[in-house]
Amino acid sequence: MPRPWAVYWILLLLLLVEVRVAGHSASLVMAAAGAQFGLLLVCWLEVGKARGWVRVFGVVYLGWLLVMAAFMLTEQATRLS
Repeated sequence: MPRPWAVYWILLLLLLVEVRVAGHSASLVMAAAGAQFGLLLVCWLEVGKARGWVRVFGVVYLGWLLVMAAFMLTEQATRLS
């Protein structure tokens, strides 16, 4: 199981991919968001054992990921209608 800070670096790199291709490829953004979500699901138990700032960062990032997913899904729904 990777260390929590390594997971956060991967999450931040995926976020950078999302920001860089935001206007060009919706499927790549959704794939990166899905990878982030999967990584958090797989590693969440390990992050849950962490203490201090590692745990705080994990909770904040998971909250941000949920907000981002809700935003993308609502924007996609409004484009379809």
